[in-house]
Amino acid sequence: MLGLTDEEKELMNKCSEYLLGIQASPAHGLDHAEKVLGYALELAKGTGASRKALIASSLLHDVSRQFGGKGEGHGKESIKMVGHFLGKISLTEEELALTLEAISNHSLKEQGLTIPIESKILYDADKLAGFGMLGFMRICIYAGEQGYSFDEICDMLIKKLPRKQSQLHLEQSKVLAKELNQKLELIQELMREERIL
Repeated sequence: MLGLTDEEKELMNKCSEYLLGIQASPAHGLDHAEKVLGYALELAKGTGASRKALIASSLLHDVSRQFGGKGEGHGKESIKMVGHFLGKISLTEEELALTLEAISNHSLKEQGLTIPIESKILYDADKLAGFGMLGFMRICIYAGEQGYSFDEICDMLIKKLPRKQSQLHLEQSKVLAKELNQKLELIQELMREERIL
């Protein structure tokens, strides 16, 4: 399905095992990481991006979420947690640097245009995993974990999703996000109608 080489499969298995060993949050566990990986590899086609850096960063980008990390700083927290592990697996120095930079950058809303393509791809892939029906369900799980109110959940779905769509880097990501979010329009409209203002 993902068209992985044997070396890439081995890397994926090691990173997946690492994540499963610490998994606590359903909203940021292996299911989410694998969804991000699928989007990342699709977005990477024809870009020259390091597939190994994308595999490792996609699977490990939210490790700090398992321990309460949140907000824009959770990417930097994740690299502190996985740096030692990544240093022991089959990544070149360049692949390791790209992986760590992508993980660090994936949670930052404002990114410069000079960041590597791997960082842009991971950022977009992670955001795409929050769109569409599966993204809607994941947002509800996350909101429940965080104890958000009904109004806060509505705000996430009605106001923040369109804003996240505008923050994507790649044109292909923007097209895909629009397609995924069209599926949510009815739900968003029903939420607006039923919401207590």
